[in-house]
Amino acid sequence: MTFGENSASSGGDDFGSQAIVAIKTLSTSTAIPLYIQNVGAAYSFRVDDQTSDGTPFVVDSAGRTAVSTTDFTDWGPNDSDNNTQFVVETNSSSGTLGANPAAVIRNINTTNNNHVLFGFAGQETNSVIGAFLDAQFRTHANPYITTDLILGTAVHGSPSREVTRWTGEGWQINQNGEYFVSSQFDKVNATLADVTGLSASVTASKTYRFEALLFVDADATGGGKYAIAGSATATAIKYNIDAINNSTNAFVINSRQTALAGSAGQAGATSLEVVIRGTITVNAAGTLTVQFAQNTANGTSSVLTMSRFVVWEMN
Repeated sequence: MTFGENSASSGGDDFGSQAIVAIKTLSTSTAIPLYIQNVGAAYSFRVDDQTSDGTPFVVDSAGRTAVSTTDFTDWGPNDSDNNTQFVVETNSSSGTLGANPAAVIRNINTTNNNHVLFGFAGQETNSVIGAFLDAQFRTHANPYITTDLILGTAVHGSPSREVTRWTGEGWQINQNGEYFVSSQFDKVNATLADVTGLSASVTASKTYRFEALLFVDADATGGGKYAIAGSATATAIKYNIDAINNSTNAFVINSRQTALAGSAGQAGATSLEVVIRGTITVNAAGTLTVQFAQNTANGTSSVLTMSRFVVWEMN
């Protein structure tokens, strides 16, 4: 059955005021307006915008969808699998950055369009897990450069987690692996304790490198001592603790440690820059934490604000 025109209609619009075929339901209807059961091998649906169109819109017999192509080759490591479910093809020769995108996701809410999100999801036992790319608009006024691109992960039923953010100004901010001291951490005894804010979660069987930069004001007699510890266990770990006296530019600590909670300390220097660098292969998952205490209990010694701890996964 073919429907067509003997002559071209005029005066129509995009809302169906003129249509060759119109299918409508009532507001309370539960009927499917158009149902296609295709048990053959041909397309279930095709739209051409010209005769012998080489760039049609198609839905094939398996329900796969393609825009401007009929080629479902996946172009992945097994490019003969032909398993792609949705394809958008473009033929742009533009050399202009950002020009002629193959697809656009647009949020048309003009007052609260803070997030435009593209998600990836998989099924793991009874939970949907996945990742997402989220364009977050931080301002609604010129200049509109403050759009951040966020990479995140999520599990169904739990809050989404931001992993990395690229800001509109070009900065990359890692939400997992970069930590800093927001409130001064004081010690009045020689018992090592976790420095508030300087703790990272690590995964079993993974290898990480880490670096702590601590700004320390120490009591001349009480001094300070330093360690890397946490609830994780190590298959292997090595780290160096280096402390420089800001008054003399001399090292007052230069110590290698080969076990979690291995510490080194000093007394005498009162203004210090302390750097702890190392590598750990994790046995049991848990936390990796910077620890601090006085070398001998006397007065107050402090890790100052803006001290930081950075952890990178290596494999």
